[in-house]
Amino acid sequence: MKKETFTLKGFKFAAFDLDGTIVNERGEISQNIEKAILKLRKSGITPIIATGRVLQSYKNLFSSNRYNKLFHKKIVCHDGNILYEEGKITILKKIDLDFFWSIFYSLKSSADFVVINNGECFAETKSAALKYSMVYRINRSQIIVKSFDEINLNGLSNVYVFPKDKDKQISINYFSNYNVKPISYLNAFKITPNVNKADGLIKLLATDFHEKNLEKVIAFGDGENDVQMLNNCAIGIAVQNSHPAAINCSTYSINIPIEKFIEENLVEGTDSTEIRV
Repeated sequence: MKKETFTLKGFKFAAFDLDGTIVNERGEISQNIEKAILKLRKSGITPIIATGRVLQSYKNLFSSNRYNKLFHKKIVCHDGNILYEEGKITILKKIDLDFFWSIFYSLKSSADFVVINNGECFAETKSAALKYSMVYRINRSQIIVKSFDEINLNGLSNVYVFPKDKDKQISINYFSNYNVKPISYLNAFKITPNVNKADGLIKLLATDFHEKNLEKVIAFGDGENDVQMLNNCAIGIAVQNSHPAAINCSTYSINIPIEKFIEENLVEGTDSTEIRV
């Protein structure tokens, strides 16, 4: 067990990834984690959600008000590209429409498309809606099937491309302004702007707390999409069973449950303690 001097002095925020970090495989936050985060908040550190989930998926997870007391009212979602607070969304970077239409019309004959526009999910066809709901476990009724020509795409943040023949791969050029990420299922891929969770956190802290950087933030994560957040926050904690990329860029990689780590290290009444990982 590794022990080092650790100080809480000056730290004001704790950023939490959801899935794999504080949300289990059943889509729940355990009571032990809930209690630990509540103690963290009472100690003077503000917990903030920073998730890769799209807005609808986040709303499905937090459909009740049970967790409102735990976290800051505004969250970072869409891997940093959207800030959400009670019906209001802020998009950091939007997908250029000329870029979208060029891809759409060049692949329309061989692919089905789903887009997220101003936080809402739209599918060009019923087939596209079904594929998206299968991959992301979103209720089919939450996806609007409508011709994209009839939608004002003024808040385009995500584009999903599903080959009509799932056994055939579609090639696409990679662009410096966008992330093009393969989806393992159905040979599909996702296109999003080059934004990460660290960018979203910086924007949220600036607008809500007038902070200029991440120097007062402790971050918890487990995945590849947490790398920039773990690396850029003052302290980055890779939780149990993290992806190697998250471990490599973290300040500490812990081998104890996150709630135990919080209890032992982050909710002491003093400014400093020995960190137990």
